[in-house]
Amino acid sequence: MLQGSIPSSLGRLTSLKTLSLSGNLLQGQLPPTLGSIKGLLQINMGRNLLTGPIPSAFSSLHSLESLDLSKNMLSGEIPSFVGKYQNLTFVDLSNNQFSGEIPMSLCSLSNAMDISLSQNKLTGQIPHQIDGLKSLTSLSLGANLLSGSIPESLSRLQKLWYLNLLNGSVPNNLTRLVNIRHASFRANRLCGQIPQSRPFNIFPTAAYAHNMCLCGQPLSPCKKP
Repeated sequence: MLQGSIPSSLGRLTSLKTLSLSGNLLQGQLPPTLGSIKGLLQINMGRNLLTGPIPSAFSSLHSLESLDLSKNMLSGEIPSFVGKYQNLTFVDLSNNQFSGEIPMSLCSLSNAMDISLSQNKLTGQIPHQIDGLKSLTSLSLGANLLSGSIPESLSRLQKLWYLNLLNGSVPNNLTRLVNIRHASFRANRLCGQIPQSRPFNIFPTAAYAHNMCLCGQPLSPCKKP
């Protein structure tokens, strides 16, 4: 198991395509020199002890297809330049200490299939432009400090099959997501009636547990006004 910091000399490996250092005890910050590997396709550094922000030098990694920095202690805002990685299909920044709002530029990742930003300290609302993620099949935003309602534009993500959201009400138009097979709304700040049609009426009680005031099948009936 690797320990210590990531050597900045890795930036000299300019022909490198995959950088996989996950599941170690690596500490310190991500070296900005990695931004010199302009042909890099995959970064996998999940499950380490990394701290600090995503370096601005990473803005030059235009070929990136997969970015996994999950389960570290990274902080700062999610940089807007991540939205310029037009080849990106997989993004996992979950289980860190990222703060600030979800960058609107992230919604321009039309090839992204899996985005997980859960268990951070993100604030603000889900961008209404989220329907720009036309290839998205899995979205996880739970366990943040997000506010506002779930945007109706989310219902246009017709390829979505996994959904983990946060707060507000559950809009009835989400029933348009006919491919949804797995959803978790548990332990969030959701209120109101659960849509009483497929796919939401087929999910188990556990999918809705530990919310503030959700009601309707499979939970207890809503109180009449």
